Amino acid sequence: MVLICSSDPQHRHYHEALRHLLSIRLSPEVYVPSVILLELDLELRSMQIPSNDRARIFNDFMLIIPIQKMLPTTPSIHARVANLENMGQARGGYFDTLIASTALEYNAEVISTDKAFSQMGVSSTW
Repeated sequence: MVLICSSDPQHRHYHEALRHLLSIRLSPEVYVPSVILLELDLELRSMQIPSNDRARIFNDFMLIIPIQKMLPTTPSIHARVANLENMGQARGGYFDTLIASTALEYNAEVISTDKAFSQMGVSSTW
């Protein structure tokens, strides 16, 4: 949500999203799950954002999000996704479940307004 909101100055959460985006560089405990880049790209494509604009957006994020602040998707995270699905606890969509599983793997909090995360046992803040 932070990346999507911060890339649209007209979005109602734009300013708060920018604050969270800047915290990635400034706060040692803030990390970005790599899966959200894929989610963002799919969202932008579904909105028919031209490829040159998508490239600009991701180039801007490269300046803000250092590679060492990215959390990789791992087999154990995907196992957590499957476990949440098996237990009937998967909420939201596939990417929300991946993000929640990443948070569970790293014992982290998610920055989002989405209530689905708490239903998967993950604390969230906005």
